[in-house]
Amino acid sequence: MSDPGRPRSTRHGVSRSPRRFASRRDRKGAALIEFAVVFPLFLLLVVGAIDVGRAVMVQHKLVEAARAGSRAYSLPNEVTEGEVEAVVDTVMADANLDGYAVEFDPYPPDTIQHLAPVTVSVSIPY
Repeated sequence: MSDPGRPRSTRHGVSRSPRRFASRRDRKGAALIEFAVVFPLFLLLVVGAIDVGRAVMVQHKLVEAARAGSRAYSLPNEVTEGEVEAVVDTVMADANLDGYAVEFDPYPPDTIQHLAPVTVSVSIPY
């Protein structure tokens, strides 16, 4: 009876284990299956990160446009809604965003009192 711990011998005296070569083939198949399982998850993670980055950029541009519009709108009796919307349009055009809405508070601008707070809201559908 042969010892299970000893390698098998061949005619030429060289030890060759058939299990060693079979494991390489099996491992290649396992690597392919692991790739097939992990790659879609990795791709989903990358696309999600890109989407979140775009959402943060759009939110930043909306805040920037509202801030620029509020600065212009806070000058009572010096600017019109059209001029404030032109300021907002400039900021939004730099980001290639369209389909947004601009709201003013208080409205109309001739009701703005000196040192009274004003609000310009810029929103975009998501």
